[in-house]
Amino acid sequence: MLVDDMEIVNVTAELCSQLGITRFRPREVVWAEWNPASSPMWLASAIGGLPPPTFERMRSDWAIPYREGVFLASTLKGKLTPKDWRPIIASALIFCFDQGLRGSKLTSMTKWVLFSSAYVGLVMVGAFAGGIFSLIALIIGPFLIIPLAMVYARKTGKVQWELFLRADLKAAEAVGREEFLSALRKIDELRLVDVERNKVESAKRSWRAQGPSITERIDNLSWGGTRLGSQLS
Repeated sequence: MLVDDMEIVNVTAELCSQLGITRFRPREVVWAEWNPASSPMWLASAIGGLPPPTFERMRSDWAIPYREGVFLASTLKGKLTPKDWRPIIASALIFCFDQGLRGSKLTSMTKWVLFSSAYVGLVMVGAFAGGIFSLIALIIGPFLIIPLAMVYARKTGKVQWELFLRADLKAAEAVGREEFLSALRKIDELRLVDVERNKVESAKRSWRAQGPSITERIDNLSWGGTRLGSQLS
């Protein structure tokens, strides 16, 4: 590994100790183009030792602790110092591992599995009943499950949005707000394609948005979270 990569690993390990995180032990930095955890199937692929299926690019202003690696966007390789990465990684660690932040709610993947299971169960009941009941289950099932899934997805999106911003606030408490703002502003000044696109998608509250935009993250930290409610409404 490069010297800077090793320094980032050391910074991440120090943050894990500082934040009391024992479930993640970083050993390498992976400069990635694609998000390794963007699919519900990533856990299965991790267990099977296969590369995870990916459907979205790594967002430049974020980090992902995955297996024993710290995944960072390849768009920023060599453009930030390990010190700049420190608050960004801190927020990602808090977002992923802080139980006080996330609570004991079911994970997003688990809930989608429950939706799918409900539909499969409905179809199986119809199949056992036979005849017209089987056809009704196949036709009616999606009309019952899909609206529930859409409502859930919208609600979950808002919850994840809020968790993202609250993780930033907790990270700022741990590493310093000005240090965090400085790192985000450095990224913003680079006018990277994905960062600029996310500003537009977030403003529209589009499903294509990858969480809060970098502008919203900066505003959230600048105002100490006092505008969090208005950002989510």
